Amino acid sequence: MKIFRGFTGSVKFGLNENENLIRPRRPRHSDCFVHEIVDQWFYCKFGIKARSETIFCTPNCHQATKYGEAYEITVPDTIKYKLIYSVKVDDLIDIEEEVDDLKNKDEIIAWLESKDYAVVSNFDKLPIKFRGEIMLYCTHFNIEKDGEK
Repeated sequence: MKIFRGFTGSVKFGLNENENLIRPRRPRHSDCFVHEIVDQWFYCKFGIKARSETIFCTPNCHQATKYGEAYEITVPDTIKYKLIYSVKVDDLIDIEEEVDDLKNKDEIIAWLESKDYAVVSNFDKLPIKFRGEIMLYCTHFNIEKDGEK
């Protein structure tokens, strides 16, 4: 399964370091309180601060273009990685429309629990027709240019 990420600004093709492991990302489009609660929940569930430490991707190239120019993302064979996803979530930003009180930690956690998030360690383990957000946890990844590494 091919996955894509939308990039704004300049792009370094080929091998890239996951800088979110050095400098955890801050939210651009979501509430900071929600971001922190969600990160804590993912860390307790999977041992990964999924909103701060991962690379957001999707098999839906059109969805990736909402966040910039879309490029294919791959992971070198020598790098271990994890993919966090939910078949019930297209984009986690949906939480802001579906939770009534975004300052209520219990409501945020209840929403997350209802989404059946899963983690797999291989692209082939993702559901075949999955089109939503994937949070890629890895040390390094490739940005492909026209199908070349």
